[in-house]
Amino acid sequence: MRSIRDILLGHERADTGAPDTDALRREFKNADEIMAIYSSLCDIPVHDGVLDSAVVPVRTSEKLYVKKHTATQRPYYHTHDFYELIFVTKGKTECLFPGKAPLKLKKRETLLLAPGAVHAMTRSSGNDCVLKTVIPEKYFFASAADVPQPGTITKYTASAAAEYYLYKLLEEGFAPDDYAEEQQKRLLGLLLTELKRGTSEKNSEAAERVKNYLAEHDSPSLDELADKLGYSKAYLSRLISEKTGVPFRKQRLLFKLEKAKKLLAETDLSVEDVANEAGYTSRSGFWKKFTEFEGITPLQYRNSLKK
Repeated sequence: MRSIRDILLGHERADTGAPDTDALRREFKNADEIMAIYSSLCDIPVHDGVLDSAVVPVRTSEKLYVKKHTATQRPYYHTHDFYELIFVTKGKTECLFPGKAPLKLKKRETLLLAPGAVHAMTRSSGNDCVLKTVIPEKYFFASAADVPQPGTITKYTASAAAEYYLYKLLEEGFAPDDYAEEQQKRLLGLLLTELKRGTSEKNSEAAERVKNYLAEHDSPSLDELADKLGYSKAYLSRLISEKTGVPFRKQRLLFKLEKAKKLLAETDLSVEDVANEAGYTSRSGFWKKFTEFEGITPLQYRNSLKK
């Protein structure tokens, strides 16, 4: 199996030159209408915020596949009779819609376009990697629990698992064997489910587990938490950062600060005792961190609550 990088480079090399008549007929449902007005897709006006093309090209496909949005592709308005999943794996892109502001997408942000959604995409740069999954209706209906209305545009923030399924779907389509289509259907179902599940529920669960651990331990340790959960320290560190958006080390610091603020507000403990109770080994270290994050000293914070 070729590497993902080689497959994507192959997409770039294959996308040179304008499609011929046969290619237009294969790729566009209304190819005759397009060719009656334009000699090639390159003649269709580049978008200017309005739908100024006399004919809106309608792409068609009966094949499920993943393809890179290559640097040679122009931003012309079009629609399709299939579902299209636009997934940013690196860099960024913009999706354009007639009469609307561009929709900017960054890494792991994803759009699902239902049939009939008129749109265009800006050119891709060398720093971007945007993968477009073409999903004919028969595959989508068999893999998705919910079917969006025609013309619907749905945005997701994808997880690492969703990106993994997308790459596996790409690989299966590159060198298909007798089992490829069956595997693609499974992967598509997993991908769509993971997108629908999103990251918010996982983020909440992961954040709650870390919060509970911090609350239950006077000297919280990533090594100890990793051992408790049965993960390696490196994997757990990446998992916490990905699912909550905040590294464990910073969460531990913020938790200690919140505990200190609560003690300053609700007790008469000295600043040194507050520092000890909050898990700091020195009064000066506590003072420094508190001032750095809160902008005032611990005593100033306590006094501000008495006003």
